[in-house]
Amino acid sequence: MPSLSPFSMAMAQRPINPTSKTEIQAVITLRAARDVAEDIEGFRNALKDDSLSSRQRNRLKDDLLEAAERLCNLLDLLISWIGMVSESIREPLSEGIQDMRDRLLATGVKLIGDKAQRLLDRAKRSMESGFPLGLSFRMSEAATNLNSTVEALGGFDSMPDEVKELLCQLADMAEHLRHLEDSFVFSQEFVDVEGPLFDESGNVIEPSLPGGELPQA
Repeated sequence: MPSLSPFSMAMAQRPINPTSKTEIQAVITLRAARDVAEDIEGFRNALKDDSLSSRQRNRLKDDLLEAAERLCNLLDLLISWIGMVSESIREPLSEGIQDMRDRLLATGVKLIGDKAQRLLDRAKRSMESGFPLGLSFRMSEAATNLNSTVEALGGFDSMPDEVKELLCQLADMAEHLRHLEDSFVFSQEFVDVEGPLFDESGNVIEPSLPGGELPQA
């Protein structure tokens, strides 16, 4: 049976009795956040299994990062309610937020670095095998989600230098892909445009069909 965190034990010993609608929402969200934090612990323990394949390990890391993102969103919501609840709710709420943030920090930072590296590797492989349209949007969306997690864990400046470097590379790659897509779409507009052709003297070249026949008016 997993050991309880100090916050979980405190909740068990000191029941929270909300009185307003906001306080009820805060307590429900706090318990939901605690459930997600327990899911994160489960994923972390599962990753300790040395028999996992590379695919299974990456899938677990993705599940762990998604759970971390959900927890970050819940913590952001809880923080916004701190000043809207009574003192009896504010204290356990603050303790719960800090407890879950501390438990998430080390895992979250490593996951952010791993995810950024995998996104960079995926983008490079895609560019080598042919450039799929829409890649820049997917990269930008993934980078935005990752940055939301970074902000919830203290912001860019709180990240280790190696993670900062990966995040900068990811932002540069997303911008580079966007420019490539814009250039491709722009060039295709000219390829597909039908219009008169001109010779070196500026005279219109009449279009011809295969075999040299001119099209009928």
